[in-house]
Amino acid sequence: MRGRWAACMRRLLAGAEGLKKGSFGWKACLGMLTLLLAAAWTGHHRGGGQSEGREPGGLSGTVRMAGSTSMEEMVWALAEAFMEKYPDVTVTVEFVGSSAGAEAVIQGSADIGNLSRGVSPEEEAMGLVENRVAVSGIAVCVDASNPVAELTRGQLEDIYRGRIVSWREMGGEDLPVVTVGREAGSGTREAFEDALGMRGQCVYANELDSTGAVMARVSNTPGAIGYISLDAANDTVRILKLADSGHEGAGETERPAEGARQEGYVLACPYIMATKGKISDQSALVQAWFAFVRSREGQDIMKRILGPADE
Repeated sequence: MRGRWAACMRRLLAGAEGLKKGSFGWKACLGMLTLLLAAAWTGHHRGGGQSEGREPGGLSGTVRMAGSTSMEEMVWALAEAFMEKYPDVTVTVEFVGSSAGAEAVIQGSADIGNLSRGVSPEEEAMGLVENRVAVSGIAVCVDASNPVAELTRGQLEDIYRGRIVSWREMGGEDLPVVTVGREAGSGTREAFEDALGMRGQCVYANELDSTGAVMARVSNTPGAIGYISLDAANDTVRILKLADSGHEGAGETERPAEGARQEGYVLACPYIMATKGKISDQSALVQAWFAFVRSREGQDIMKRILGPADE
């Protein structure tokens, strides 16, 4: 019983550390506290015995992760299940952006870098290895009151080049278009610009440092348009359809999530868990993490959040 409470306290402290650094909000922290207390209470009433599906021991320590804010929901779901399976393990995560996550792994302050883009040649030269675990659709979103429901690829390009400046040009109201995007170094930004063939050419009225910040700005700004990971979308924004998503060159190297395919999207970003060196070169704990992510249990968690992959 003492070990169960110790594991619970380690997880709660990891969550509190993330909150202190701005990694996730009060809602996420309170949700984690509720899960931990519920798990401990259940264990108490079972007499402190081994829970079904838990490993009997052997693994202990901390898996340190840092990177993409777009991957937050998926990573936390995997981390909670992994810590439940291995009670003496703690997973800590900082959501600081893809490039910062890659740098943390290269510098040795993180074991795994969560990237919503591929590993760059420069990062690869410094030993970073790309371990792809999933693909997420990139959704283009507007505020819920915007009557425009669909854009062509050409219109989307012209919006982010600054050539279309009013929604009236697209059948909407006479409102200025407010382009919202991610900050330089964001994996989602790089994937979005690459899918449109516009790396470094997009014009932004607002550049924000997280997926949640983009949704908040779009939802509260009439005329705003932004892009987010499809799995992060909620009802505070409305997702636009892309009318001619089959346009040559639109995300042709990526396989979008099922939800993205159903909406007619081909804009997508990879979900990478990068390591310094191959997985086989990592600690037993990090290797166990990847084994879990690739197991049926891990795949089911990702399917629940991202939707089934388009085979």
